[in-house]
Parts: sequence; C-alpha cells; structure tokens
Amino acid sequence: MTDGIPQVVLGIDDASQSVVIVEGSTEVGSLAALVAAAPGLLHPDAAATMARVVAHFAAGTDYRVIEDPLGYAASYRAQVAGEDPGAPWRAGVYRLRDHGTPDFAAITAPAYQGTRLVFFAYSAPIPLPYRVEVDVGDAGVTLGPDIFRAMSLTPFPPSGETPAPNPQFVGAVGVPVNPTEAERAARKAKPPLVVDDVGDDDAPEE
Repeated sequence: MTDGIPQVVLGIDDASQSVVIVEGSTEVGSLAALVAAAPGLLHPDAAATMARVVAHFAAGTDYRVIEDPLGYAASYRAQVAGEDPGAPWRAGVYRLRDHGTPDFAAITAPAYQGTRLVFFAYSAPIPLPYRVEVDVGDAGVTLGPDIFRAMSLTPFPPSGETPAPNPQFVGAVGVPVNPTEAERAARKAKPPLVVDDVGDDDAPEE
C-alpha cells in the first residue's frame, strides 16, 4: 500500500503550534483530527509516516524518527570513534562518550502493534535514542515530550583505565595465589638464584 499512504507535510501555524497538512489541502492540529482526515495512516505500511507525525505533534523538531536502525547504529559508532576519549567534559560540548552506548539490537523501525505505534527516535542536539509507544487509535491520547522514554545506556570505560587484575595473581610478579601442584613442582625444579656483589665487568660465575 506504499503508493496509497496519505501525503502529509509537517508545519507550524501562525501561533507556533505544530500542524499537519494532509494531501496538500487539509490542515489539522491534533492526532485525532489527523486520523479522521487520513485513516490510511493507520495502515502498517504507514507506520514511519505516522511516527514522524507523532514526533512532530509531541515535540516539534526536537526529535528525529529512526527509520533505518542499522544506519543509525553506524552513525552513532562513527561519532563515538571520532571523539577524543581523553578529552575532559566541557559544558555545552555534546559527546556520546559522556553518556554511553545503547542496545542497538533493541532499536527497530516504526511498526504498529494493533493501533499502538512503537518507534524509536533520537534527540536533535545529540543523537541519544528514545523509545516511544502511543495508541494512535485513542482519540483522547495526549502527545507531549514525556512520550519519549530514554533508552538505557552502557557507560564507556574511562580513558586510560587500567585493566582489572587477574584474580589468580597478586602483585606485579604474577605469583599465583593458590599454585597448582605442577606449578609447585616447576618452582622446585628451578636452580637457586645466586646473588653476589661482583661488578658488571666481572666474569660470570662458573
């Protein structure tokens, strides 16, 4: 039904309110009015279009719908790779490294579950992901910024972090805490270390 998806244009009216123009003529200012004017937007193939409309009514241009999850993940990783992990935090500088990385596998393209629309979006200043679930068939549904639920992020390790020590060893010499029988035998087989006070230019001991 791709060809039959109603054409919509997102806009702002004279009162700075979000509006949608349907098929180039009908202007609506609410989700309920939009569904009444263009019920075709409830078709599964129209999920991405409806997601853009919902995001527009809820928060204007503050969020962008993620329609290509793989492309979003690639872009996110590329931005992280381009950030200096050793740079200190600075106010007003947006860095993904200061936040973390999401579970990209959980991010999917917009889709309907009955009349419930589920989609993901990212914020405009910095592309952090959010999940949205809205029952677009509910005429009384309220759309606002609170419909965007931030996804959990896994923090990046601090720059220059020292790897955790192997719990089997202590100190810098790597002596096992609980050596095995084979390790004990190997130690006993080693010749004793002879230390004297000869200089570097002395002949080695026989």
